[in-house]
Amino acid sequence: MKNLIYLAALCLIMFSCKHNKCDCPIGVIGESGAAYLDINRDTSEVSCKIYQNVNAYLKDNLKDYLSYQPISFAEFYPVKSDTANNIANYLTDHHYFDDSVKVKTPKLDSLWKLYSTFKPIGYTIKHKYRAKNGFGAYGLSVEEFRMDTLFNILYVKQSSYLNDDFNSIKSRYEELKANGEIK
Repeated sequence: MKNLIYLAALCLIMFSCKHNKCDCPIGVIGESGAAYLDINRDTSEVSCKIYQNVNAYLKDNLKDYLSYQPISFAEFYPVKSDTANNIANYLTDHHYFDDSVKVKTPKLDSLWKLYSTFKPIGYTIKHKYRAKNGFGAYGLSVEEFRMDTLFNILYVKQSSYLNDDFNSIKSRYEELKANGEIK
C-alpha cells in the first residue's frame, strides 16, 4: 500500500511538471511525501515553487552554475514545532505507530489527535546534483534545504539520502561477511 501511494505521488508530480511552464525535473519526493503535501494545493505548483527556489539559491551559491545538473529531489518532510515533535517522540517511544500494538490507550489516542492538529511550520527536502567544484572537476552533492511554509529557503546543509546510507552499510556488511570477518 505504501509503495502504491509512493508510485501515485511520483506519477502525479511527474505528470504535473510536464504540463507546467516551470519544467521542473523533480523525480522523486520522499516515500511519505505525498501525505505531507496539502491536498488542497496544486502539487505541480508546489513542486515548481520548490524547484525554482532551490535553483535560484544554487545560481547564487555554486562556483560554476552553468555546470549544474539536477539528479533528484527526495525525502520531503514537514517541520513541526518542538511541542509537536515531543508528542511524536512520546508516541514513538510508546510504540503507538507499531502495527504489532493492537490496543491503543485513550491517552495515546488523545495525544495523536493533538499532534495531528499541529500544522507544519516549514519543510525540508534533499536535493542531489552534480556541479563543477573549484578545481573544475564534477562533484556529486546532496544538500538538505530547509524552507518556510511558502517554500522560501531558510538555510542549506550538506546531507545524504537515507537510502544511500542504507546501501553503503549493506554493502560494507556484505563485504565483511564475504571476507569471513563476521558470521
